[in-house]
Amino acid sequence: MRKISLWALLDVAVVLVFASAGRSSHDATNNFAGILHTAWPFLIGLIVAWFITKQWKTTTAGSPVALQIWPAAIMMSLVTWAVGLAVRSFSGSTNAGGFPLVSLGFLVLILVGWRIIWGSIARIRAKNA
Repeated sequence: MRKISLWALLDVAVVLVFASAGRSSHDATNNFAGILHTAWPFLIGLIVAWFITKQWKTTTAGSPVALQIWPAAIMMSLVTWAVGLAVRSFSGSTNAGGFPLVSLGFLVLILVGWRIIWGSIARIRAKNA
C-alpha cells in the first residue's frame, strides 16, 4: 500500500511539474495557487485515469499495474490528457495552438518516463541482490 501511495504522489508531482513548466514558458507567476489553478483539470484527469486503469491492482503475473508501461501507463497518460483538455475547455480555458500536442507529449513523457526509470532501477537492484 505504501508503494501505491508513493506512485500516486509521483503522478501528482509530475502533473504539477507539467503545470509549472507551462506557466514558466508563458512568464506566469509560479506560486502554488497558480500552479494548482493550471493543474487542476489534469489532476482530475489523473484521478479518472487511475480508476480506469486500476493502478492499485496487480497483473496476473503479479507485477503492479502502476508500473506496467503497456497498456496501463500509456492509457493513463492518454486519459489524463483527454480529460484534462475536456475539463479545461468546459471551464472556459483555451486549448489553442500547439497546446494539445505539447501537453500530450509532455504528459506521456513524464507519466511513462518515471515508470521506466523505476522499473529499470528495480531490475538492477533485483539482479544485484
